[in-house]
Amino acid sequence: MKRLFLLSAMFIFSLYTKAQRTTSAGDIYVGVQGSYITSYHDFLGGIRGAYHFSNPFQLNLAFSMNPWIRYNEDNNSKFDIQIYNIDLNGHFYIINRPNWGMAPVAGLGYYYLHEKRIEGIGSYDGRNNNKVGLNLGWDIRYEFAQTWRISAFWKYTFLSDDESHHTLGVAVGYHFNAL
Repeated sequence: MKRLFLLSAMFIFSLYTKAQRTTSAGDIYVGVQGSYITSYHDFLGGIRGAYHFSNPFQLNLAFSMNPWIRYNEDNNSKFDIQIYNIDLNGHFYIINRPNWGMAPVAGLGYYYLHEKRIEGIGSYDGRNNNKVGLNLGWDIRYEFAQTWRISAFWKYTFLSDDESHHTLGVAVGYHFNAL
């Protein structure tokens, strides 16, 4: 895993090119997102916002949730799971063209999970998990109108207790300059 992280970091820094000016400091992005989380094989929906501190760097805040996940374990136990997630990620656009861009993503994620076993051995009423993890990933954005943007993202979240997972998603939103 350390080698993969090191190789990824070297690849990201080797791709850096002087970014063209497509966004400016003070640009704000607000939108909605949908994502697929691999650890529970289900979808999350939510909202996403970003603030551009400079041309290539933006700070992204996202909230996503799914309170209706039905999850089956290998031992035929069934769970009802609620997931609430807040991510704070930095995006550094190493490729920043007038209509599209690509950025590595790094940040922190907070997860609140409530699970209730509904079938199987050892049924219980519920367990709450609060977890903080490290997010690493990639974001690709495309501006399909002057103020509208669609982006696709992938992130890997490192969590304790072997609950690390991949998330694949799409977001659509509106961006404007607040200054």
